[in-house]
Amino acid sequence: MKNISIPKWEFVFHYWKISYYICTTLYCFKYIKYFLSPLFNEFKNCTEIANIFRVLNYFTKVMKSIFLILSMVFLCHILNGQDISIINSNFAEVEQPKNCGHHHLSDNLNNEERAVQEERKSLISDYLQKYIENLPADYKAGAPINIPVAVHFQNYSNPDHTCLKNLAVDQIDRLNKDFQGINIDVGNWEVAKVYYPNVDRGMSGLNFCIAKYNHPAGFGLNNGDLAITINQTNGDFVTKWAGYLNIYVRHISDTVAGYSYVGGYGNGDGVTVDDNYFGSFSCSGVNVNGVNKLGRTLTHEIGHYLFLNHIWGPEDGCDQDDGITDTPNAQEPNEFCPQLGNTSSCGTQDLFMNYMDYAADPCMYMFTNGQVTLMEAFVNTYLTGLKSNFDNVCNAPSGLTLNVKTFLQGAYNYSSNLMEDKLRQQNRIPLTNPYRLYATFSHTANESTTQSVLNVSGVNAIVDWVVVELRSSVNSSVVVESKAGLLQRDGDIVDVNGIDPLSFVSPSGSYYVAVRHRNHLGVMTYSPQNIVSNSTIDFSSTVLNCYGNFPTKIDDGKRLMWAGNSNADDELIFQGIGNDANAVFFDVITDPENFTNDQNFIISGYYDSDFNLDGQVIYQGIGNDPNILFFNILTFPTNNLGSSSFIMLEQLP
Repeated sequence: MKNISIPKWEFVFHYWKISYYICTTLYCFKYIKYFLSPLFNEFKNCTEIANIFRVLNYFTKVMKSIFLILSMVFLCHILNGQDISIINSNFAEVEQPKNCGHHHLSDNLNNEERAVQEERKSLISDYLQKYIENLPADYKAGAPINIPVAVHFQNYSNPDHTCLKNLAVDQIDRLNKDFQGINIDVGNWEVAKVYYPNVDRGMSGLNFCIAKYNHPAGFGLNNGDLAITINQTNGDFVTKWAGYLNIYVRHISDTVAGYSYVGGYGNGDGVTVDDNYFGSFSCSGVNVNGVNKLGRTLTHEIGHYLFLNHIWGPEDGCDQDDGITDTPNAQEPNEFCPQLGNTSSCGTQDLFMNYMDYAADPCMYMFTNGQVTLMEAFVNTYLTGLKSNFDNVCNAPSGLTLNVKTFLQGAYNYSSNLMEDKLRQQNRIPLTNPYRLYATFSHTANESTTQSVLNVSGVNAIVDWVVVELRSSVNSSVVVESKAGLLQRDGDIVDVNGIDPLSFVSPSGSYYVAVRHRNHLGVMTYSPQNIVSNSTIDFSSTVLNCYGNFPTKIDDGKRLMWAGNSNADDELIFQGIGNDANAVFFDVITDPENFTNDQNFIISGYYDSDFNLDGQVIYQGIGNDPNILFFNILTFPTNNLGSSSFIMLEQLP
């Protein structure tokens, strides 16, 4: 039998009810004895009456004992603290378990519709089983599979459009990390896997892209806009959005977090998520669930859409399962945060941390290899319309392609004539470009890459994200179009697939071309360039004339973009108001792990104060970051006095 756990809030409620009834009964017995005591004294020699009072006394003692036992059980439950619903650290919220409405969909079908649905599932299941059996022996899931998505917010009374769009971008970013197995908490599996000897976590190649081009008519979306609609659709099916995996977000009910059929069609259908369970922050007066705010309701529902069942199967019980060999059989859902090693129900430990169970968001973090293989097989076989629509709606329409090259000071290695890719080696580079978060960049698109691209090593390894701008030939301060790209070690800037040159919607013509980076001063061509498809602009070459005075550092016969711009503004300052060295200092001494505020402490991560892009921020000592800024200021050609207070200006209009 499975150890059925009761959430604390539910335990308290039932305990209160039982205690109420017991206490009421005890008081009733007390007053019955009180009022009948004269009768007992008068008839105390009567055996029948005496026996009645003995029974009353005995029953009262029994009820008192039960009350004491229940009190001890309740106290132990509180002290043990397991299977509780209060997961957030401040213990301020009492959460109810999240529920998937998948079964409610089937319940609402008539008998004929249900029969058709079940027959389809059976046929697909049989076909996919044979498909998977015939895969090559060395087959490994994880090859890139791109799927376009559209997000539809519904029934919002006072929508904050900007917030909702950012919420959608945040949710899809989390979705990609979950499916690709690079979510921040996946390391928990290293502790848990000892309980699951026949299970390996899966890492899929599924990449979900919010569509940007060739949108359906009637929704006010232009090329370049994200496929996010607000109060423009109703229900769970919109024919115009066929060819997309649609995500419908609205308030469903107080008890259902989301739902989807097992096995989507790609014909305008999709998954539906309650607005309290979508994304990681609150928007437009809708509060994100206090515990389930890692976006994993959507991960769960898209699992259904890609033909995954719950891990316990279509119904409760050990006599059935989800049809996947590497997910241990389970009797029923696991809710909240079960105790690791204490969830055995069908002879093995339940895989409660799997996205297809019911655990709270902080306690689910993985798919299995078998689930990944099944989902990819389903997409490759039954959702080919989504795959074929990807290039049409996620990649820019035919305009021009541009080969751009640049080198970043600090990352550049004079021995190899290449830049170092230490951020990539340490898995620091975000999958989605960071520039939409910078107020000083006008770039709002959310170009995203995949982990497989970042896994490439050698001369084509990725160093970091950069932004390339096409500027008006008439007014060079006007950005006509910008594109975030991936900078390789050899200086090439490539598209998000890690191979192709950057593509722009803008037609061939005359443009100023600029390159910008989050902690380097930007650089721009001296004059407009006649740009046609496959043109080349090499900012690393001293032959290219660049705009302004000393716009780059020239060293080793190459142009290097000036490093040290921790404030992501248009100047480098070592001393004085707004100086860039301060960011290095404060990042180091305020780091949560720097308990003693040690100035020699070294922090690791993806920081703007990391001028040499080695994944570390060092304020003092060997290899410290302020030194790069200091010597740039001190040796700048027009700093005739060698003043450390000299200000270097970015040479962009």
